Amino acid sequence: MSLVIGQYEGAQVEMEWREGRQVIIVRLPKQLSMADAVMGTALGLILGQADVGAQGDEVVYEIEHDAQVDQRMVALIDLLAELRYRHPQATQLELALPVEVAP
Repeated sequence: MSLVIGQYEGAQVEMEWREGRQVIIVRLPKQLSMADAVMGTALGLILGQADVGAQGDEVVYEIEHDAQVDQRMVALIDLLAELRYRHPQATQLELALPVEVAP
């Protein structure tokens, strides 16, 4: 049974345990938008070797989460954080607190 971790731009990312190993599952629609294609390509380059298959109207990537994949994930997170941090117009922190109204 897979646990859905999140969704973005038509892609769904899941996690599943198989024989004591974590497997990352990425589902993309066969009719890819440009964003989907870029995400799939980026995942392939960053996460490395993946088993690719088709299920219905989806393309499914399965990546075993090993030490090498983990290192690539950390490097990607660091890179994306740095890119966002260095953007001169990016809001670094968006915080919305509920406004309390006095009775």
